[in-house]
Amino acid sequence: KSKFTINTSSTAAAIIKAYPELDVATIGLPIIGRRPTVTLHLRSPALVLTTKTNAFILDTNGRIVTEAKQLASSVTDKLLNIQDQSGVELKVGDQALTANTITFITNVGAQLAAKQLVVSGITLPSGGDQVDIHIKDLPYYVKMDSTGDPRIEAGDFLAAKASGIAPAEYMDVRVEGKVFYK
Repeated sequence: KSKFTINTSSTAAAIIKAYPELDVATIGLPIIGRRPTVTLHLRSPALVLTTKTNAFILDTNGRIVTEAKQLASSVTDKLLNIQDQSGVELKVGDQALTANTITFITNVGAQLAAKQLVVSGITLPSGGDQVDIHIKDLPYYVKMDSTGDPRIEAGDFLAAKASGIAPAEYMDVRVEGKVFYK
């Protein structure tokens, strides 16, 4: 009933809880006047995470912002798509991946795009920090460690590829300075 009795911080927290696609919500009450000022900041989409049951949009912190079907295909087509094989049930608002994993994947994607290599898919096998990168027109995939340095791992892969190594199944660059392949 009164501006003096409203709890703006709990109201802002309730708004963020109700709408996980929001990063920040602030409410300002004017000293003179009746209209409150509400400021909302949306989370930026970073990746598409596909599970066995659904596809979700993740922000840069690894939190599920929304279901992929809720976003326009013009936006989702520009995002890297990750296939999750862990089998964990997720819902909107859950923390799906760590911010470091998101940063690793986006950095590797940028490194490969700079060399005109198109990432056709990314797989997160169950357990561990392994990331499998599938590149268009290559018959093998690249095993990487999301806790490592993305520049070094991408560089090891690019150097091995440039030297003519063409494995049949995979190339493993999880150990710094070494490349294993099968």
